[in-house]
Amino acid sequence: VRALRAGINAATVANRDALVAYLTAAAAQLANPTATPALSPNTGPAAGGTTVTITGTGLRQLRSVTVGGAAAKNIVANAAGTSATFVTPAGTAGARDVVITNLFGAVTKAGGFTYA
Repeated sequence: VRALRAGINAATVANRDALVAYLTAAAAQLANPTATPALSPNTGPAAGGTTVTITGTGLRQLRSVTVGGAAAKNIVANAAGTSATFVTPAGTAGARDVVITNLFGAVTKAGGFTYA
């Protein structure tokens, strides 16, 4: 393997289709979280402690999840970036916004979790 110098470097693509597929998959990993992620379950006790699964895209570089402004705990994303789990913090009764943030941006699921 030859080291390249900083700046613009020439590259030869031997298999264009494979490269396009690779770059398409890579781009999917380097994106904002899904605009409308699914949360399951979307209700739990005000004491917190509910393990919630997020289903969507762009979750691989997950940085934080908040529920009603409070930080969730134990955030773990799968390698494909299509699902993640977190544990809800304590909150007060009612629907609360869930904000999902990754390296590239954030999305808010308005009223995404309801504390009973």
